[in-house]
Amino acid sequence: MKKTVVFFTLLLLLLAACGDGRKPEPTPQPEPTAVPEQTTDPNLTFVNWQWESLEQNGATTEVQAQKGQYLLFFKEDGSFSVGLDCNNGAGEYTATGDGSIAMQLGPMTLADCGPDSLADELMGLFGQPVQYVFAENNAVVTFTAPDGRIYTFRDIATIPQATVESPVESMEHVPNPDLINKLWVWERRDPNGNDVEEIIVPNPTDYTLFFSEDGSYFAKMDCRAMQGAYATVHSSIMLEPGPSTTIYCGDESLDTIMEASLAAAARYEIQENGNVLELASAAGGPLYYYRRVTAAGD
Repeated sequence: MKKTVVFFTLLLLLLAACGDGRKPEPTPQPEPTAVPEQTTDPNLTFVNWQWESLEQNGATTEVQAQKGQYLLFFKEDGSFSVGLDCNNGAGEYTATGDGSIAMQLGPMTLADCGPDSLADELMGLFGQPVQYVFAENNAVVTFTAPDGRIYTFRDIATIPQATVESPVESMEHVPNPDLINKLWVWERRDPNGNDVEEIIVPNPTDYTLFFSEDGSYFAKMDCRAMQGAYATVHSSIMLEPGPSTTIYCGDESLDTIMEASLAAAARYEIQENGNVLELASAAGGPLYYYRRVTAAGD
Protein backbone atom coordinates (compact mmCIF):
# COMPACT_ATOMS: atom_id res chain seq x y z
CA MET A 1 0.00 0.00 0.00
CA LYS A 2 2.78 2.40 0.85
CA LYS A 3 4.45 1.61 -2.45
CA THR A 4 1.27 2.44 -4.31
CA VAL A 5 0.89 5.79 -2.51
CA VAL A 6 4.51 6.69 -3.25
CA PHE A 7 4.08 5.72 -6.88
CA PHE A 8 0.98 7.94 -7.34
CA THR A 9 2.66 10.80 -5.48
CA LEU A 10 5.64 10.72 -7.84
CA LEU A 11 3.32 10.53 -10.84
CA LEU A 12 1.44 13.63 -9.70
CA LEU A 13 4.70 15.55 -9.19
CA LEU A 14 5.88 14.65 -12.70
CA LEU A 15 2.62 15.76 -14.24
CA ALA A 16 2.78 19.06 -12.34
CA ALA A 17 6.32 19.65 -13.56
CA CYS A 18 5.40 18.97 -17.17
CA GLY A 19 2.32 21.18 -17.04
CA ASP A 20 0.05 21.19 -20.04
CA GLY A 21 2.95 21.34 -22.54
CA ARG A 22 2.17 24.83 -23.76
CA LYS A 23 5.07 27.30 -24.26
CA PRO A 24 4.93 30.52 -22.18
CA GLU A 25 3.71 33.65 -23.92
CA PRO A 26 6.62 36.05 -24.77
CA THR A 27 6.64 39.33 -22.86
CA PRO A 28 5.61 42.18 -25.21
CA GLN A 29 8.51 44.57 -25.93
CA PRO A 30 7.82 48.31 -26.21
CA GLU A 31 8.23 49.86 -29.64
CA PRO A 32 11.48 51.86 -29.94
CA THR A 33 11.06 55.61 -29.89
CA ALA A 34 11.47 57.06 -33.35
CA VAL A 35 14.51 59.37 -33.64
CA PRO A 36 13.85 62.46 -35.79
CA GLU A 37 15.74 62.21 -39.03
CA GLN A 38 18.31 64.93 -39.71
CA THR A 39 17.36 66.98 -42.76
CA THR A 40 19.14 69.76 -44.60
CA ASP A 41 17.33 72.98 -45.47
CA PRO A 42 19.03 74.51 -48.53
CA ASN A 43 17.61 77.92 -47.61
CA LEU A 44 19.40 77.78 -44.25
CA THR A 45 22.81 76.30 -45.09
CA PHE A 46 25.83 78.07 -46.56
CA VAL A 47 24.43 81.53 -45.83
CA ASN A 48 26.09 84.07 -43.54
CA TRP A 49 23.20 85.04 -41.23
CA GLN A 50 23.74 88.41 -39.51
CA TRP A 51 21.80 88.95 -36.26
CA GLU A 52 19.45 91.89 -36.77
CA SER A 53 17.05 92.12 -33.81
CA LEU A 54 15.74 90.49 -30.64
CA GLU A 55 12.11 90.64 -29.50
CA GLN A 56 11.33 89.86 -25.87
CA ASN A 57 8.75 91.00 -23.31
CA GLY A 58 7.02 93.13 -25.92
CA ALA A 59 10.14 95.14 -26.75
CA THR A 60 12.46 94.97 -29.75
CA THR A 61 16.22 95.48 -29.53
CA GLU A 62 17.86 96.44 -32.81
CA VAL A 63 21.32 94.89 -33.02
CA GLN A 64 23.67 97.62 -34.24
CA ALA A 65 26.72 95.59 -35.12
CA GLN A 66 29.49 95.39 -37.62
CA LYS A 67 29.18 92.69 -40.24
CA GLY A 68 30.35 89.39 -38.85
CA GLN A 69 30.10 90.49 -35.20
CA TYR A 70 27.04 88.30 -34.59
CA LEU A 71 26.92 85.72 -37.35
CA LEU A 72 25.45 82.24 -37.85
CA PHE A 73 26.65 79.82 -40.52
CA PHE A 74 25.15 76.35 -41.06
CA LYS A 75 26.78 73.53 -43.03
CA GLU A 76 25.11 70.49 -44.58
CA ASP A 77 26.94 68.05 -42.29
CA GLY A 78 25.03 69.21 -39.21
CA SER A 79 27.68 71.61 -37.91
CA PHE A 80 27.45 75.36 -37.46
CA SER A 81 29.67 78.28 -36.47
CA VAL A 82 28.71 81.47 -34.69
CA GLY A 83 30.19 84.89 -34.07
CA LEU A 84 29.43 86.02 -30.51
CA ASP A 85 30.69 89.62 -30.55
CA CYS A 86 34.44 89.31 -29.87
CA ASN A 87 34.24 85.51 -29.51
CA ASN A 88 33.78 82.65 -31.96
CA GLY A 89 32.12 79.31 -31.36
CA ALA A 90 31.09 76.14 -33.14
CA GLY A 91 28.65 73.33 -32.54
CA GLU A 92 26.20 70.85 -34.00
CA TYR A 93 22.56 71.24 -34.96
CA THR A 94 19.61 68.96 -35.69
CA ALA A 95 16.83 70.05 -38.05
CA THR A 96 13.80 67.81 -38.48
CA GLY A 97 12.24 69.31 -41.60
CA ASP A 98 9.14 70.65 -39.83
CA GLY A 99 10.57 74.08 -39.01
CA SER A 100 12.23 72.91 -35.79
CA ILE A 101 15.95 73.11 -35.11
CA ALA A 102 18.12 72.50 -32.05
CA MET A 103 21.61 74.00 -31.86
CA GLN A 104 24.09 72.63 -29.34
CA LEU A 105 27.04 74.98 -28.85
CA GLY A 106 30.43 73.35 -28.39
CA PRO A 107 33.89 74.93 -28.04
CA MET A 108 34.20 78.70 -28.08
CA THR A 109 36.58 81.48 -27.11
CA LEU A 110 35.90 83.23 -23.80
CA ALA A 111 37.16 86.81 -24.13
CA ASP A 112 35.42 89.63 -22.24
CA CYS A 113 33.57 91.63 -24.91
CA GLY A 114 32.59 94.52 -22.64
CA PRO A 115 29.38 95.69 -20.91
CA ASP A 116 27.57 96.61 -24.15
CA SER A 117 27.93 93.16 -25.66
CA LEU A 118 24.79 91.21 -26.60
CA ALA A 119 26.60 87.87 -26.67
CA ASP A 120 24.83 86.62 -23.51
CA GLU A 121 21.43 87.36 -25.07
CA LEU A 122 22.38 85.44 -28.21
CA MET A 123 23.45 82.46 -26.08
CA GLY A 124 19.76 81.96 -25.27
CA LEU A 125 19.29 80.62 -28.79
CA PHE A 126 21.29 77.47 -28.09
CA GLY A 127 20.67 74.27 -26.16
CA GLN A 128 16.93 73.91 -26.83
CA PRO A 129 14.66 73.26 -29.82
CA VAL A 130 13.48 76.46 -31.52
CA GLN A 131 11.14 77.10 -34.43
CA TYR A 132 12.32 78.96 -37.53
CA VAL A 133 10.59 80.55 -40.52
CA PHE A 134 11.81 82.51 -43.54
CA ALA A 135 10.63 85.87 -44.87
CA GLU A 136 11.48 88.34 -47.64
CA ASN A 137 12.23 85.66 -50.24
CA ASN A 138 14.43 83.74 -47.79
CA ALA A 139 16.60 86.78 -47.08
CA VAL A 140 15.43 86.80 -43.43
CA VAL A 141 15.07 83.95 -40.95
CA THR A 142 13.52 84.22 -37.49
CA PHE A 143 14.06 81.77 -34.64
CA THR A 144 11.40 81.61 -31.91
CA ALA A 145 12.49 80.17 -28.56
CA PRO A 146 10.11 78.32 -26.20
CA ASP A 147 10.01 81.36 -23.88
CA GLY A 148 8.75 83.57 -26.72
CA ARG A 149 11.97 85.38 -27.59
CA ILE A 150 12.33 86.00 -31.32
CA TYR A 151 15.77 86.24 -32.93
CA THR A 152 15.81 87.76 -36.43
CA PHE A 153 18.76 87.19 -38.78
CA ARG A 154 19.37 88.55 -42.27
CA ASP A 155 21.47 87.16 -45.12
CA ILE A 156 24.58 89.32 -44.96
CA ALA A 157 24.72 89.46 -48.76
CA THR A 158 21.44 91.41 -48.81
CA ILE A 159 22.61 94.12 -46.37
CA PRO A 160 23.34 97.36 -48.24
CA GLN A 161 26.99 98.27 -48.37
CA ALA A 162 28.16 101.43 -46.64
CA THR A 163 28.73 104.38 -48.93
CA VAL A 164 32.03 105.29 -47.25
CA GLU A 165 34.84 105.00 -49.77
CA SER A 166 37.21 102.13 -49.11
CA PRO A 167 40.83 103.17 -48.41
CA VAL A 168 41.95 100.50 -50.86
CA GLU A 169 39.73 101.95 -53.59
CA SER A 170 41.32 105.36 -53.09
CA MET A 171 44.79 103.93 -53.80
CA GLU A 172 46.25 103.50 -57.24
CA HIS A 173 46.71 99.76 -57.74
CA VAL A 174 49.78 98.65 -59.69
CA PRO A 175 49.81 94.83 -59.92
CA ASN A 176 53.20 93.28 -59.22
CA PRO A 177 53.83 90.20 -61.40
CA ASP A 178 56.13 88.82 -58.70
CA LEU A 179 53.25 88.90 -56.20
CA ILE A 180 50.09 87.99 -58.09
CA ASN A 181 48.76 84.59 -59.22
CA LYS A 182 51.02 82.73 -56.80
CA LEU A 183 50.23 80.70 -53.72
CA TRP A 184 52.08 81.94 -50.64
CA VAL A 185 52.28 79.86 -47.43
CA TRP A 186 53.01 81.46 -44.06
CA GLU A 187 56.27 80.15 -42.57
CA ARG A 188 57.24 82.33 -39.62
CA ARG A 189 56.95 85.56 -37.64
CA ASP A 190 60.06 87.55 -36.75
CA PRO A 191 59.53 89.75 -33.63
CA ASN A 192 61.72 92.44 -35.21
CA GLY A 193 62.56 93.89 -31.80
CA ASN A 194 58.96 93.87 -30.57
CA ASP A 195 57.71 92.23 -27.40
CA VAL A 196 56.11 89.24 -29.11
CA GLU A 197 57.18 85.64 -29.51
CA GLU A 198 58.80 84.26 -32.61
CA ILE A 199 56.47 81.92 -34.48
CA ILE A 200 57.51 78.99 -36.63
CA VAL A 201 54.29 77.88 -38.28
CA PRO A 202 53.97 74.10 -37.73
CA ASN A 203 51.57 73.57 -40.64
CA PRO A 204 52.26 76.30 -43.24
CA THR A 205 49.93 74.90 -45.89
CA ASP A 206 46.99 75.69 -43.58
CA TYR A 207 47.84 79.41 -43.76
CA THR A 208 47.97 80.68 -47.33
CA LEU A 209 47.62 83.88 -49.37
CA PHE A 210 46.69 84.32 -53.01
CA PHE A 211 46.68 87.73 -54.73
CA SER A 212 44.79 88.25 -57.97
CA GLU A 213 45.61 90.84 -60.59
CA ASP A 214 42.22 92.57 -60.17
CA GLY A 215 43.03 93.71 -56.62
CA SER A 216 41.32 90.91 -54.71
CA TYR A 217 42.97 88.39 -52.42
CA PHE A 218 42.03 85.14 -50.71
CA ALA A 219 43.41 84.02 -47.34
CA LYS A 220 43.16 80.57 -45.78
CA MET A 221 43.63 80.88 -42.03
CA ASP A 222 43.62 77.35 -40.62
CA CYS A 223 39.96 76.23 -40.67
CA ARG A 224 38.76 79.71 -41.71
CA ALA A 225 38.71 81.51 -45.03
CA MET A 226 38.60 85.20 -45.92
CA GLN A 227 38.47 87.22 -49.10
CA GLY A 228 39.20 90.90 -49.42
CA ALA A 229 40.65 93.71 -51.50
CA TYR A 230 44.20 94.99 -51.70
CA ALA A 231 46.31 97.57 -53.50
CA THR A 232 50.05 97.80 -54.12
CA VAL A 233 52.11 100.79 -55.18
CA HIS A 234 55.87 100.29 -55.28
CA SER A 235 56.68 98.72 -51.88
CA SER A 236 53.45 99.84 -50.19
CA ILE A 237 50.52 97.49 -49.68
CA MET A 238 47.11 97.78 -48.07
CA LEU A 239 44.85 94.81 -47.41
CA GLU A 240 41.21 95.36 -46.60
CA PRO A 241 39.52 92.35 -44.97
CA GLY A 242 36.23 91.20 -46.42
CA PRO A 243 33.76 88.43 -45.59
CA SER A 244 35.19 85.57 -43.57
CA THR A 245 33.99 82.41 -41.92
CA THR A 246 33.78 82.44 -38.12
CA ILE A 247 34.55 78.83 -37.27
CA TYR A 248 36.47 78.27 -34.03
CA CYS A 249 39.75 76.60 -35.04
CA GLY A 250 40.97 75.72 -31.54
CA ASP A 251 43.22 77.24 -28.90
CA GLU A 252 46.41 76.31 -30.77
CA SER A 253 45.33 77.92 -34.03
CA LEU A 254 47.20 80.94 -35.44
CA ASP A 255 44.20 82.19 -37.45
CA THR A 256 43.57 85.37 -35.46
CA ILE A 257 47.28 86.30 -35.52
CA MET A 258 47.40 85.93 -39.28
CA GLU A 259 44.18 87.90 -39.70
CA ALA A 260 45.49 90.79 -37.58
CA SER A 261 48.82 90.83 -39.43
CA LEU A 262 47.08 91.20 -42.80
CA ALA A 263 44.98 94.12 -41.57
CA ALA A 264 48.12 95.87 -40.25
CA ALA A 265 50.33 95.28 -43.30
CA ALA A 266 51.65 98.48 -44.91
CA ARG A 267 54.85 97.38 -46.65
CA TYR A 268 55.93 94.33 -48.59
CA GLU A 269 59.10 93.02 -50.19
CA ILE A 270 59.76 90.09 -52.51
CA GLN A 271 62.99 88.30 -51.55
CA GLU A 272 65.11 85.28 -52.49
CA ASN A 273 64.57 85.54 -56.23
CA GLY A 274 60.81 85.78 -55.94
CA ASN A 275 60.37 82.91 -53.50
CA VAL A 276 59.76 84.79 -50.22
CA LEU A 277 57.21 87.50 -49.37
CA GLU A 278 57.82 89.78 -46.38
CA LEU A 279 54.89 91.71 -44.90
CA ALA A 280 55.44 94.48 -42.35
CA SER A 281 53.41 97.22 -40.69
CA ALA A 282 54.19 100.91 -41.04
CA ALA A 283 55.05 101.17 -37.32
CA GLY A 284 57.99 98.76 -37.47
CA GLY A 285 56.06 95.82 -36.05
CA PRO A 286 56.82 92.12 -36.45
CA LEU A 287 57.76 90.75 -39.85
CA TYR A 288 55.70 87.98 -41.44
CA TYR A 289 57.35 85.71 -43.98
CA TYR A 290 55.55 83.69 -46.66
CA ARG A 291 57.13 81.26 -49.13
CA ARG A 292 55.91 80.74 -52.67
CA VAL A 293 54.62 77.28 -53.49
CA THR A 294 56.10 76.23 -56.80
CA ALA A 295 54.39 73.80 -59.11
CA ALA A 296 56.24 70.99 -60.82
CA GLY A 297 58.22 72.32 -63.75
CA ASP A 298 58.50 75.90 -62.41
